[in-house]
Amino acid sequence: MVITVLLWGAIAPALLAAGLLLFALQPWASAAPHDAAGAATPHRGRWGAAVALAAGYLVGHWGLAGGPLSTNNDISQMLLYLAAAGGVVGALDALWRPPLLLRWALRLALCGASSWLLLRPLLAQGGPLLQHALAISTVAGGMLAAWSLVDGAAESEPGPGLGLALLLWVVAGAAVLVMAGTAAVGQLAGALAAGLGGLWVLTWRWPAVGRLASAAPVLALVAVGQWAVGLFYAELPKASFVLLVLAPLGLVLVQLPLLARRAPLVRLALRLSLVALLAGPAVAIAARHYFVPAAAASGGTSGAAGSPADDANYGY
Repeated sequence: MVITVLLWGAIAPALLAAGLLLFALQPWASAAPHDAAGAATPHRGRWGAAVALAAGYLVGHWGLAGGPLSTNNDISQMLLYLAAAGGVVGALDALWRPPLLLRWALRLALCGASSWLLLRPLLAQGGPLLQHALAISTVAGGMLAAWSLVDGAAESEPGPGLGLALLLWVVAGAAVLVMAGTAAVGQLAGALAAGLGGLWVLTWRWPAVGRLASAAPVLALVAVGQWAVGLFYAELPKASFVLLVLAPLGLVLVQLPLLARRAPLVRLALRLSLVALLAGPAVAIAARHYFVPAAAASGGTSGAAGSPADDANYGY
């Protein structure tokens, strides 16, 4: 069991993601382009991060939980389709760069469809239409917010600090999922983190502006999708969900003129600290519910009442 989790949850996603991004970048073909000031400029293979991260996650998910044709009917299997969609959209966006209005329309449509796909079992149970609309809007809004924040930061960040901060963000989400009573989805989050780690190694060796930008839809759809599974089908606290979604704000704040002029190491420390400022409390709240069952049972900020997780006959 341990070997299986290590292989599919860490080694395979990291190696595949790193290998695919290396193939996309082809750093051996020529020296990395630089502008007149010596800073790394936009590069070939902008699509590589999307394809690499999606493929790394898919192989990890497949090894840990089975593929789309497996007998596993867990709702988390929908994350396979979200990862594939995010990879395709991220790659196409990097290659084509559609007009701003069309880009936002595609984001809204994909986030809405992904939210509906994850929450179909809840919708099938019936209930107030407003409640279902609020649930879908919450997940779709979280995906859209995370997508926009990560994309905005990645488009102007050439160094490896961004990848390290994103890794901290995804690992915090994995910890929250484990403490929310869904260790299986936590392992899937670990596979996403491993794939991102493989990308980070290459951004450290070959930095360039926008290197990780195309991976934003993969991160947003899969990571927020995993947290949504924990929120609606397990015991992930609502407050933890909101804090995790907003944690990438730290990536944007560090780009403010006052902070952007700081030394690279100072900016790295600020970036990690700002992300941890929101991700840390998310983990702490989940830990409180995990280690103090009475607090979670009191109904404070735990998962949605009446969700399929409460139904002994539900095939989750």
